[in-house]
Amino acid sequence: ERRGYRKDILTDNLSERDAVFICIRCQGILRGVCISTDGEQSCSCCKKENEQTIPNIHVSNMVLSFKCSCPLMARGCRWLGTIEGCEDHLDTCGYVLETCKLRCGVVVESDELKIQEKDKS
Repeated sequence: ERRGYRKDILTDNLSERDAVFICIRCQGILRGVCISTDGEQSCSCCKKENEQTIPNIHVSNMVLSFKCSCPLMARGCRWLGTIEGCEDHLDTCGYVLETCKLRCGVVVESDELKIQEKDKS
């Protein structure tokens, strides 16, 4: 289930004045910001069913420019960039876990999977 961005990936901490960038529903950093008719901001994926909203492009662009690290930094990834670039990075990050097709479903990091597949060919 997709929700707001994790706060722990930011390289700069949010301050109390930055609460405007936090989703009122999931408490993550806003993803695809929308504003309800009540004036509340939430992630587009967190809005209530049938809720009337409009996108907030300005705040979305600000969020996408936040500096962050890879969410898989704890596994060893050293990538740094912006939230906007993080989605693309995760498509190629070698620390993403994938299911090995050669070992009946063992879960390994994608870089390890590539090595195993190369060795088998």
